[in-house]
This record gives sequence, structure tokens and C-alpha cells, in this order.
Amino acid sequence: MMSPPGITHLFFRLHGVLTDPARMYPAYSLRCGEYLAARFGLTADRWAAAHRQTLADWDSYYADLDLEGDDGMDHFWEGLFRTTRALFRIAGAPEPDYAAMIDLGRALAGFGAQGCDTLYPGVNAVVIELAASGLTLGVASHALSALAEGLLIGAGVRECFAGPILGPDSVGTFRLDACFQHRAAQMAGVDRSQCAFIAHRDDLARLIERLPLRE
Repeated sequence: MMSPPGITHLFFRLHGVLTDPARMYPAYSLRCGEYLAARFGLTADRWAAAHRQTLADWDSYYADLDLEGDDGMDHFWEGLFRTTRALFRIAGAPEPDYAAMIDLGRALAGFGAQGCDTLYPGVNAVVIELAASGLTLGVASHALSALAEGLLIGAGVRECFAGPILGPDSVGTFRLDACFQHRAAQMAGVDRSQCAFIAHRDDLARLIERLPLRE
């Protein structure tokens, strides 16, 4: 597989590009239920049910938050607190404090995602081939970095991603804009001109056309 001229690093957005969110949730809730039961008691099924309810109501927890605004990261952390706190309210369990809730939200996302193979059909082979071609693969996602890494582990392709796994928590902004991209390049130790960002399914399709798989 040939690389585009000058490009050494590819950064992928996960949801909607490599991973199908609809394939994530059943296994994700079960894994989260197991994690929460082990740490806080009650049954895994009870926690999993609470998790499914939280996912169903997800948009309501973020309705008044502006993740793309100047205070987007404050809103991001508030959203994580709200959704994690909702698990305890729905399950009927005592709540940890704010800081513990934020830490739990990060840990829960990573653990739950590791039980999910959510790659779109055919993406596994493309990722393996891209990594074998000498390109350095990374992630630039709206998802927590722990969730992003967990999804790669769950799909069995974590070893293909030698570049940074970046979410808003690791970059400090929710906007996947030029600043995010420059920060990604800095963390990879390369110039921005050496990086390509695959943000849409159409971008991935064009990449595959440009970089035909070897016979």
C-alpha cells in the first residue's frame, strides 16, 4: 500500500468512521454493569439496566451544555459527571463525590469498550494493511481517550495504532479543529503537514481508493 506524498501519520475519528456506535451499546452496558457491581455492590444486571437507561436518555443530560463553545471542556466534564451520576440514581446506590465520579467515568468508559468489537465490516483488514505499509496510525476523536483505546482493544487492532490516541481529555478541547490537529501533530512529534485526518466515512473510502490494497 502506497502512502500519499509526504504523509506519515493518519489520525482517525472513531465513531462513524472506523466504529459503528450501534454495535457498541449492548456489550458495553453489560461490561459496565460487571465493573460497577464489582466496585459498588448490587448486581451486574441492575447496573447494566441503569446504564442502558442512561444511554437512552443521553441527549437530555447534554441539552443545556455547549461542548463546542469556549468553555467546552468544562461542559464536557459536567456531562461526564451527569451521566455517571445518573447510573447511581437509577440503580439506587450511594454516590461518590464529584472528583471520584469523573475518575469513575473515565475508567468505566475504557473497561466497557474493551468488550466491544464495533468496527464496520472490512475496516479491520484496511487498518492492518495501513499499519503494515509503514504509516503511523492514531486517533483524533470526540470520545474520551480511554474509550477510544478500549474500542481499539475490543476490536483487536490496538497494536496497529502506534500514534497518539487522542480525545478531548488529552488535548484540552472538544472541537476537532485546526488547534486539535496541530496538537495531535505535536504529540506525535511530527509536522502538521505530515498528518492526514480521516474524519468521515467518505474520507476513509477515498483513502482506500488512493491506497489500493496489495494483491
